[in-house]
Amino acid sequence: MREHVNDSASDAGEGFLKPNAVMPAQFFAEPGAARGPERRLMAAVLEDAVRCYRRYRCASDRRSQRIHADAREWFESRDADPLFSFENICDTLGLDAHHVRETLRRERTAPPGDVPWEAASQHGRAA
Repeated sequence: MREHVNDSASDAGEGFLKPNAVMPAQFFAEPGAARGPERRLMAAVLEDAVRCYRRYRCASDRRSQRIHADAREWFESRDADPLFSFENICDTLGLDAHHVRETLRRERTAPPGDVPWEAASQHGRAA
């Protein structure tokens, strides 16, 4: 399932990534922001980090726990020097890094199954 970034304050309790929330033309039309392949790459890096963070948050094996920890460390870093740092990606994509972090923290402390995206992903899986 492909997810798109949505940072609206009204969605604070539901997370910040929702399937098909924005049309590609709307997503890439923001004035003053990076365009083209660089912006798409940054969005893909952010999507992958969120996917790893969410998928492995309740993992029991070492490899999966490490993937989750790496994603969590990247989100928590305030270092804006590397081009693909979390701070730079949020800035380029016009996202509030603090809001993204807080949303992920709330998900991390929620019991498995209490996060809306988890129920949807469980429902769509084959047995």
